[in-house]
Amino acid sequence: QKRFEEVAIMIRFKRADERDLAAAVSVLTAAFAEHEVYREKFRPLFGSSQSYIDFLNRLHAVMVKAAMRHHICLLVEVDGRLMGVATIHKLGNHPVGMLSFLRAGAWRMWQYIPQLLAFQKVFGEGSKEAKKRGSSTLYLELLGVLPDYQGQGVGGLFISKGLELLAKEEKCQRLTLITHTESNRRFYKKNGFKQLDVRDVEGVKTWTFEKKIADVYTF
Repeated sequence: QKRFEEVAIMIRFKRADERDLAAAVSVLTAAFAEHEVYREKFRPLFGSSQSYIDFLNRLHAVMVKAAMRHHICLLVEVDGRLMGVATIHKLGNHPVGMLSFLRAGAWRMWQYIPQLLAFQKVFGEGSKEAKKRGSSTLYLELLGVLPDYQGQGVGGLFISKGLELLAKEEKCQRLTLITHTESNRRFYKKNGFKQLDVRDVEGVKTWTFEKKIADVYTF
């Protein structure tokens, strides 16, 4: 099967707005429901698959809303179909804290408080190193690609054609992120990211990466 870089396709990046919310949530939940860490660390916290998926849909809706209101939610469409979604925070510019998430609808997730706390311990604590880089930095909170199109180059295109151009547009000098699987670690190194840190966070191996953007003030 050919990768997307090898065939003639129409790729379009755009910033999401409220009209894109449902589609963006659908892509993120499909992308992460069977993610290794989600499946092994968090799926056992739910009584049924239905409640697990409901939680992910609600969580992703909150994260996308908060990014759209205060930072950036970037979409990639391939031949008119939404394939990938990223939520991105511009560090030093309106930090997205608990109040922002509550306003984005997190208060409606009261029945999932234990699961929310478990997520916060892993991803909140794990992201601290990546967020230390200060201003002029874009922090990649989530990057999800539809499962059927993973491994075909969509993620790499998202970085090279989407996130790097976005960083230049936002006058940012670097991208930072965290990841939790060996395959993702290899993926980000392949795409030019430098490993800054690796640590165990609540039993989850957490890598912190950075990519400096060259010629940030030229287009």
